[in-house]
Amino acid sequence: MTAAVGVFLSPAGYLSLAAEHSIRGLVDRPQVVVQSSARCLESVFGPDVVRRPGYRETLIEVAVLVNAALAAHTLQREIGAGSSKSVRAVYGVYVLDQRAVWAPRFDSDEVDGLASPPDDAQGFAALSDAVLRSTRIKALLAAA
Repeated sequence: MTAAVGVFLSPAGYLSLAAEHSIRGLVDRPQVVVQSSARCLESVFGPDVVRRPGYRETLIEVAVLVNAALAAHTLQREIGAGSSKSVRAVYGVYVLDQRAVWAPRFDSDEVDGLASPPDDAQGFAALSDAVLRSTRIKALLAAA
């Protein structure tokens, strides 16, 4: 995800990856998540958010979380929602310096531990709002 954000922020860097098919594929796939995360950050914090010292790290964090939720959503659809006894896919991001799993929810203010992914587009919009409201994201944007 870090490389995908790097390419998003500095597209000229993509040229060095273009010849490497396997690496290019790893960078290309998350571009939609990175771009949508960047748009969400701008819509909530304004267009000047890109000038904040912690913008790059914040964009990485938001994209990683949204990508994890999207992966859990996709996996859940593949294995089937089924009954309460079925296997459930969940998401979360392990934050090394806190030694904790961070997973803002689309339907509550809870952020600790693993969470079930949203079921639809409205749920993902709500998840994006929850992520951007989180103290973690606000702290990352404020970091120098």
